[in-house]
Amino acid sequence: MCRRIGALVLAVALGACATKRDLLDLQAEIRESDARQQARIDGLTRAIQQGNRQALDSVAAASELVFDFRGDLVNAIRDIERSLMLTREVVGENQSSLATVLERMAGLERAVRDLTRVVDRLQQDSVALEGEGAEAVPVTAAASDPEDEFAAIVRAFDNGSFTVARMQFERFLTEYPESELAPAAHLYLGELLAVEQRFDEAIDTYLQIPQLDPDADEAPQALYRAAVLYLDELEDTDRARALLETVVESYPDHSVAELARARLAEIP
Repeated sequence: MCRRIGALVLAVALGACATKRDLLDLQAEIRESDARQQARIDGLTRAIQQGNRQALDSVAAASELVFDFRGDLVNAIRDIERSLMLTREVVGENQSSLATVLERMAGLERAVRDLTRVVDRLQQDSVALEGEGAEAVPVTAAASDPEDEFAAIVRAFDNGSFTVARMQFERFLTEYPESELAPAAHLYLGELLAVEQRFDEAIDTYLQIPQLDPDADEAPQALYRAAVLYLDELEDTDRARALLETVVESYPDHSVAELARARLAEIP
């Protein structure tokens, strides 16, 4: 078409016999070309919009499915935990069936670990909380030494078995409330409760550390993390400010004090 336009213009310039009819034909062809181009653009626009709608619908459906599936798995884990408690009671009441009960407990604990891995991977895919491929590490309930038991629970935490680690930290604090490792156990437990979005419980767990041992190295960290939950999750700026000020005033030389000062500056 461009060559034809150029030829016609040249013909006019040279005095050729370009007629009015030629000009009308040229104008009609230009309009027809514009119409075709516009039709292509409209078609592409509709296709893009339809693709966007389908993509958004797919993402929404997938998110809802993951949320529902995760809720079902969490409920299943809680049912298994209750079954484990009942089974342990049976062990105390009926020694004659000890071998059978222990075998059932082992199977239930394996199921807990498997379900925990699935929940953790769903959290990783949707929220990018941890790295992929974490494998649960079983934690025995009868460690011979509190330090060994604490180390085993930390390994479970490091490997991404958050539900198992949370249960074991709770049991550790029940069995060894006066242990020198109790502040660290409280700090880990607070982190795990926060991951489960149990923010009020996480804050209460953090604040037990300065109450039990205000000189513990974990105390300023616990106060700061509780303040962050108040600020970012519960939007309670008054309580957050009070805790951050406590960190700055009571632990001015601790490494977390600088973080507390920065967060205080952000509060209007």
